[in-house]
Amino acid sequence: KLGMDEASVAAQGFPWGTMAVLAVFTLFASAIYYVFIVNGATVWQELGIKDPKSIGQITALPTLFILAGAGLFWLMGRQGIGIRWQLATFVGLLGVGLAVMGLTTNWQGMIAGMALQQTGAGMAIPTMIAWAQGLLPPNARGRGMGIWTSTFFFGQFSSPLLVSMIRAETGSMQGAFLWAGILGMAGAGLVVLLMGKREAAAH
Repeated sequence: KLGMDEASVAAQGFPWGTMAVLAVFTLFASAIYYVFIVNGATVWQELGIKDPKSIGQITALPTLFILAGAGLFWLMGRQGIGIRWQLATFVGLLGVGLAVMGLTTNWQGMIAGMALQQTGAGMAIPTMIAWAQGLLPPNARGRGMGIWTSTFFFGQFSSPLLVSMIRAETGSMQGAFLWAGILGMAGAGLVVLLMGKREAAAH
């Protein structure tokens, strides 16, 4: 069956245009996704909290919000809320959470930002997989998901470079978080706008 699928893809042509859209958005979203994962400890230090044990105790609760994100993805799908709004919601939550962490001056604000960011993180992977599976034809999903996976995890490499460049301009990790958050929120707005236009054109 695998051979037949590969022959079918070769005959029909792999949907590279669709794959390029998926890859560009995935790279952007994964870069935002990894900002806190890679650099969160530095923000805690800028807030004056440097003890790993204290950080672990403070962050225990907000990290559970990743489960809330998975639940929100399920709920939105059950309510028939389209993929456009699911994509915008998770990127927007990542962005708002990072911006809150970038602006806060105390640990309470950091917790609030983490809760939002973790909710978005919980939605991220299932939402993007559902989107990719819906866009790619069945006979192209094997190769397509391989490319998608590589692109997503490339964000773990590209995100620190992005953050380092922004940090060099702003002078602090919190400044970098704020601007990464703004990029995330802007990305959410573009998703709503561009996918809305595409849906309108399709109709």
